[in-house]
Amino acid sequence: MAEANYWYRNGHGEPLYADLSKIDLSFVSASDFKKVGEVKTFQSLFKSEDGFVYGNITLKYEGGTRVTVSKGYYDTYNFETHGNRSTSPSVFRRIGQNTSRAFRNFATVGGRMLADRFPMRLNNQEFNIYFYGVGKISK
Repeated sequence: MAEANYWYRNGHGEPLYADLSKIDLSFVSASDFKKVGEVKTFQSLFKSEDGFVYGNITLKYEGGTRVTVSKGYYDTYNFETHGNRSTSPSVFRRIGQNTSRAFRNFATVGGRMLADRFPMRLNNQEFNIYFYGVGKISK
């Protein structure tokens, strides 16, 4: 996270490249996928030591304990909040989804304050993180 925040303050919007083999993906299991080639998005926020940087990460299952990132996928480091309220027909599901969204947005605002360090800095810029290599997941 320190590197991502530094890049947010000093990278001038240039992309950052992350080796998938160095990202903590232990919260993802081969059983989360139905077949080789399947692409799924995972929320890593509180499940990975890298969750505060990547949030959602989209992985392609390569078989065994190997995953890659789908061609063209990247993550944007931008502190975006989500404003859409749940439209689930189930009141309990709506409450859960809206509570989760509110908590995520609260954490995002806190993360931005940490990354900005000083709110009047005008050179802070969002950037894209491109992934390469092969990541390892649980069996």
